[in-house]
Amino acid sequence: MEIIDTFYLADEVINTLSELEEDLELNKLDPSTGIAWKGKRKTKIRKLLKDLYILFKFEGDNPKIIRLITRTKGLIEFLQKIAKAYEGDPVLERWLMKLPPHRSVEDLNSAVEEIIKGLKKWEKIIKKKMHPIGEGNAHLENLPTHPNSDMFYVKAMELNPYCTMETKHSLRADQAERQANRTTEDLLRFDPKDPIKGRRIWRPKDTGRAPASGLIVTEGHHRLNEIYKRYLKGEISGDTLIEFVKIEY
Repeated sequence: MEIIDTFYLADEVINTLSELEEDLELNKLDPSTGIAWKGKRKTKIRKLLKDLYILFKFEGDNPKIIRLITRTKGLIEFLQKIAKAYEGDPVLERWLMKLPPHRSVEDLNSAVEEIIKGLKKWEKIIKKKMHPIGEGNAHLENLPTHPNSDMFYVKAMELNPYCTMETKHSLRADQAERQANRTTEDLLRFDPKDPIKGRRIWRPKDTGRAPASGLIVTEGHHRLNEIYKRYLKGEISGDTLIEFVKIEY
């Protein structure tokens, strides 16, 4: 069974976007040779397609970057037609023959460059959302106390595995996918049969004016992963409250 070593934040956003930016830049085509389906050119087009598929898979449902996704989808379709033409599709062979070779490559590179710029912009937005907390616990001064003394609230913005949250096991791809198929309302609803469990711990520069800002999660990792993913995508507010069951030390 496939294991995901880190949360969505690491593998599916920052690292993926950075790698895609680098790969797309490396695989832009040389306009002087036109669109030739051979050797390195063939490899580059295939790599471009692979990277664009990855982007579409991870961010295809993201309403915040719909223009970027639309551009990506269009470029995928264009490259697919080129690939099929060189594989012998007679209709697409005739279509390819009519394309101005140098201009087509320039248009393709322009589209790739636009996607790279969009990725960089989206990466900056995500990084800002990752670090709204900073040091200390001032962001929790308005956190309500749960009416049940055996439970406590956590804000969606706190579910950052690099800053405030420590988890006790890795994620499984099948379970992560199952959570991704749930509605936001369902994810946030408290489930007494399968509660999210954990406790707060004090971090440096926390003060007594608010709850401890560190989190240790023992159950509910996959659900929290999906909630944090939706926060990063702008689908829920960072102040959205999640109910935790307290665990003993």
